[in-house]
Amino acid sequence: MGKIIQAIVRGPENYFDGELHPPGAIVDVDEDFVSDEDEIEKEIEVTLPTPVVVDGKLQRTFKETVRVPVRFRPLGSEPTIAGPVTTAEIATGGDLDRLNVTDFLKGGTDDIVKAIVNGNVDDHLGAIEQGELGRKGPARAAVKDAIAARLAAKAG
Repeated sequence: MGKIIQAIVRGPENYFDGELHPPGAIVDVDEDFVSDEDEIEKEIEVTLPTPVVVDGKLQRTFKETVRVPVRFRPLGSEPTIAGPVTTAEIATGGDLDRLNVTDFLKGGTDDIVKAIVNGNVDDHLGAIEQGELGRKGPARAAVKDAIAARLAAKAG
């Protein structure tokens, strides 16, 4: 166990230590859990359900190296997640790793259609389609048509 230092909660999940801390909050945590990297290697001990014989000895546990996500970044480091983006900003371009579909679909029909037609949300078309189908309010035929056309263009 390392020393306790201040670090910043990474998103998108909150961190709970008796109190709920949103992404971007400063918390006190063990320095072993803090890194600028998205993942770190960690050695864990695994207990086997059935012991095995290795080099003539009965072995019930072994050590394995795994990659685990890092939940905290050092204080003063650059953020690892982007802030909220409007539907209009998405429509005019941008490389998206993540998309809040609910917020995206709150935008204007023209901006949504433009983002779909331009291919700016290709990685999220399935989620956008499901969100649009489950949305309350009047159906937006233009959005459904744009999704169908984009899916057809990608398939062909």
